[in-house]
Amino acid sequence: SSDLGVTAAGIGHALAQAYPKGKDLGGVAPPPPKKIPHRKVTTKNLFKVPTGYPNGVAVVPEGVWVAEQKAAGYGQSGKHEKEAAWLFDWSGKKLKTVMTDSYNTSGMCFGNGHVWMGANGGPEGIYEVDMNGNTVSHRQIPLGPADNGGGCHGLMWHDGKLWIVANRL
Repeated sequence: SSDLGVTAAGIGHALAQAYPKGKDLGGVAPPPPKKIPHRKVTTKNLFKVPTGYPNGVAVVPEGVWVAEQKAAGYGQSGKHEKEAAWLFDWSGKKLKTVMTDSYNTSGMCFGNGHVWMGANGGPEGIYEVDMNGNTVSHRQIPLGPADNGGGCHGLMWHDGKLWIVANRL
């Protein structure tokens, strides 16, 4: 019986010597992480908007449309103020101003000859506005309540369709 115990202890000691110890568990080390290429860039302000905050852009052949967002309490004041859509050429010369019923605008696009503004202030939704500032349509964002589909934070016109980023979804 004592011979058996010595033999088992000897086998256990031999097995312990065969396995790696510490951090080296026998696996292959992963390769070092790849370096992500990067470079420093310099930005330059091309121009400033006349008032408010620019909070949406749409590139068109003539230049760039910029949506105004006023700092009017994000709808809390109860006062509804029209917000502008400005068309600038690439040097910053203002070519056109269209006043819209959009409020707390966050995102805009240009398509089908109209400016489309995303409103996060009441009444929220998407405002389609012609070049004379007339609201052609006010649509709620799908899948929300019919009277207030929620706000949005981006619009894009592509191949005759309006694409939106819907916050509520």
